[in-house]
Amino acid sequence: TQSQPGVSQITSVITESTGTNSLVNPDRAGNPSLRPERTTTLQLGLERFLKDKRGSGGLNLFVRDTRDKILNQTLEETVLGATRFVVRPVNAASARDISLVLDFKLKPKAIQRLDLQGNVSANQLEVQDLSGGSVRRETPRKAASLRADYKLAQQKTSLGGSLSWNSSFDRESFGNTLVTVASTHQIDVYAVYRLNPSSNIRLSLSNLTAPDTKTTSQRSTAGVVQSRVTSSSEGVRMVMLTLERKW
Repeated sequence: TQSQPGVSQITSVITESTGTNSLVNPDRAGNPSLRPERTTTLQLGLERFLKDKRGSGGLNLFVRDTRDKILNQTLEETVLGATRFVVRPVNAASARDISLVLDFKLKPKAIQRLDLQGNVSANQLEVQDLSGGSVRRETPRKAASLRADYKLAQQKTSLGGSLSWNSSFDRESFGNTLVTVASTHQIDVYAVYRLNPSSNIRLSLSNLTAPDTKTTSQRSTAGVVQSRVTSSSEGVRMVMLTLERKW
């Protein structure tokens, strides 16, 4: 496959950051010289189906080799006479992404109206830079999710929710910059009332616990840490009441 860069990735305009310019809050700019990513993917999968349509389970291995992979690079640049941190997309020489995913769907015999879905995954990304002399590897990213749906047939109502989790991981943005992203989780719940075969009313509570997200950036010179900045973004909780209709 071939993936073209987006318009925002090739613009030469620099958009200044809101607040204090820093490693974790840099200005943003594009790169008119970006080339398309070219990716070759190998997928190996094993799937098992349970009796009486009670569900299924699967194990999948993905290996993706990418040429000219687009990554973000944060450097200090002179903008209107001032030195500021600017993040721009650049093409890495090559990258290999290996993912292992286990997923399942289940209808327990003991609870006829309950549907369960979930998955667990691990991902390892290895990037070789343009010089060909350095290989950068992200620590494995791990993720898991679980979704449950329960139907109340007599009341024409469905209740459900989902829980997702992503592990913390380290990544090298390029050169002497190391970025650490803290672990995150999200809880969503909902209730759906069926008005008729084609219309529903849905009440959704998204990101119920609204956890903060923390990112730490560190710059080093000759192995000595020169600066460390931690940024925290506040979680946002959303409540939505919607009318759904099928035509």
